[in-house]
Amino acid sequence: MRKIYITIITVLLCKLALSQSYQISGRLIGEDNKPIVSGNIIVYEKSNLLYNTGTISGIDGKFLISGIKNGDYTVKISHVGLFEREFDMKIYNQNQDVGKLLMVSKMNNLSEVEINAKTVESFADKKIYRLSIKDKQFADNSLEMMDIIPNLYLDSGNQSLVSMRGGSVKILLNGINASEADLLAIPSEQILRIEHFETPPPRYSLIGIGSVVNVITKDGVNFGGMATINLQNAVTTGFGNNLFSIKLNKKNAQFGLKYYLKYRDYSEREVDEILRYDFRNENYNLKKIGIESPFKYNNQLLEFNAINHKKNNYILSANLSLTSFSLLEKPNQNIIQYYPSKREKKSSRVIDDKYLKPVLDLYLNKKIGKNNEFYANSVITYFKTDYLNHYKEFVSDDKVSFNSALQIEGNKYSIISDMVFAHSFKNSKLEVGIRNMFAESNQDVLVNEGEVLSSNTNDIYGYLSANGKLKKISYSFSLGINNSKFNSRELAKNYSFFYLRPLIKMQYQITDKSEISLAYKLNTKNPSLGELTNNPVQLDSLFAYGGNSNLIPFKIHSNMLSYVYQSKLFYLNSDLTLNYAKDPIHPYFKNDSDFILQTYINYKYSREIKMELFAQWFPFHSKWLRLRIFGSYIRNEMATEFESWSYNGFRLIPSIIIQYKSSNIKIFYQSSQKSLNGQLLEKHPSAAYVEFDYRLNKQLSLLTGIRYPFYKAWSKSSSTYKTSIINRSIKESIIDNANMIYFRLRYNIPFGKQLKTSKKQLNNRDNDSGILK
Repeated sequence: MRKIYITIITVLLCKLALSQSYQISGRLIGEDNKPIVSGNIIVYEKSNLLYNTGTISGIDGKFLISGIKNGDYTVKISHVGLFEREFDMKIYNQNQDVGKLLMVSKMNNLSEVEINAKTVESFADKKIYRLSIKDKQFADNSLEMMDIIPNLYLDSGNQSLVSMRGGSVKILLNGINASEADLLAIPSEQILRIEHFETPPPRYSLIGIGSVVNVITKDGVNFGGMATINLQNAVTTGFGNNLFSIKLNKKNAQFGLKYYLKYRDYSEREVDEILRYDFRNENYNLKKIGIESPFKYNNQLLEFNAINHKKNNYILSANLSLTSFSLLEKPNQNIIQYYPSKREKKSSRVIDDKYLKPVLDLYLNKKIGKNNEFYANSVITYFKTDYLNHYKEFVSDDKVSFNSALQIEGNKYSIISDMVFAHSFKNSKLEVGIRNMFAESNQDVLVNEGEVLSSNTNDIYGYLSANGKLKKISYSFSLGINNSKFNSRELAKNYSFFYLRPLIKMQYQITDKSEISLAYKLNTKNPSLGELTNNPVQLDSLFAYGGNSNLIPFKIHSNMLSYVYQSKLFYLNSDLTLNYAKDPIHPYFKNDSDFILQTYINYKYSREIKMELFAQWFPFHSKWLRLRIFGSYIRNEMATEFESWSYNGFRLIPSIIIQYKSSNIKIFYQSSQKSLNGQLLEKHPSAAYVEFDYRLNKQLSLLTGIRYPFYKAWSKSSSTYKTSIINRSIKESIIDNANMIYFRLRYNIPFGKQLKTSKKQLNNRDNDSGILK
């Protein structure tokens, strides 16, 4: 009998817990800080948007809705002729007080208002940034809003998103593969939130990216039609980034057309070089003085995309793009040879690189029930390349003393496919996925009566991942199995490797303002086809650059300890990272029968120790002034079977952003940094710019800036390190870039009715043409 009583009591308690209800409260205020009376507040169940309950705001603007059970809801607030907004809310065992809600006329979404005091949600796999009206009013497009993410910054001149930690940044728009050009076409007001994956999810790990940014736009605020014109061009030199974009919708379908042109056209580029080496018992000592020479490239993208979707059911998308790239550089030099005999010569080089790259991207997302989703993605890429590198030396009477040319015509196609099944629990998510990449390449080397090189690559990666949150602890785990295969008959190269690839990240919330995390991941990297192909490019009559067919894939172990402190006006992030690679691929110098060769080998190991500190401070509550600083210390250690060496490098990146009404001023500086790459010591360039941006209205903005002020030239350099075979230093300078003044005009033309945005979760693009350059 007692067991029956216990069972009855347990059932009653469970029913009581399930029937427990909660409240949503808040206060509506206008732009004049006065209460809004009779505002309609309606709560819907998010899963099916069925009416649940509602109320109106009182004379003091306050409202209270009771009887809300645990679950996901959409809150809609409206007032006829004044405003209409909505935001999502999760109710879980507690009442929700959203505080003061600022209502702005004719706006469509409330998610931009700070609902919680904490505008950054932190999880083990990502951080979610919710932006306030103040954050958005000083940026007229979504790309400029990326500056709010710690450790990232916008290189405004090149319109590119850069990680201060190094590595490329993968950009997604509502989960769909995107680029900086796509974010330029999205007004900042349309951002709902930004998701930043500092440790890329497993499905992106093979791409070699450093972090992932996913920009989520508001549902139902994108206009049915939006035309965007973004023109950024320099007046002192050939420098431009120009975008034309249009988006349309019809019922459940979305269509987009985009044309993007990025060009550079310089006439004052110099390449200076110092060479010292011994070859065949002769000592050579040369100085090559760069002559102002042309350098230009043209990168054009034409893209069409179509999406058909049914909310809470499926998404089907197709993206067809064509990229055309052409580069032409003609560096000329005066050569002074001191040894073995004193003589003067000249050199000229022509590098002509062209490719066409059509891409077809097909994607399907299907929801199965409330908690399951299936993703499938297939990307077909084709490269048509034409590469020429022609080098010659001649004496003062124009008699040619050395002549060498390498020309390659290449064809490569690849198919990258993904399938993922995901199941969501209450506080966690489980994901199972498989990714396959197949590529086949053929190169016609038009020297020595022609040579054909063919190869095929097959890479399969399967994984299981889980992430979630338990009170103050967030976690992200994954385990994958990777099989890499490569085969080339002409290179006599055939390998097949299996790897286990784990990823573990744990995060502990110390207080409401601070957290600490620890992450470990094992990644693999395959040699590119270019690194495997030994087609020597003459850098000098007795010095060449080529690949190595004996290279094998290698592993990278990464460990990171991170601490974050954040408040409304201050953010601090410090990281300690240790990367260890076994058999890494790095540049190496060796004697060949015909010349000294700069090539690649698998080193014994490499180790990188990084200490990084990022701080962002708003000295005033109005946030009109923002101060940022990033500092890093990097120690690189390399070792072959016979020797080892190391180098310490430093970098500092401060910036100031002043915001007033519809204008802002940005002052940015980045110091140069040296880093070790095998037997090369590379000096990464310094950068500086000052920009003034004025927003006339929501559709039109103007920007003017100066890049590299007080510089003599933009420059980068590299030199040999810890090798007795050769001593070489080379410096590239572009004088045209110094004190470059540029303007930007951006104009948005919205039209038509509203549309809904769609979200995609898988993205694959092949960016390896197969040619070593």
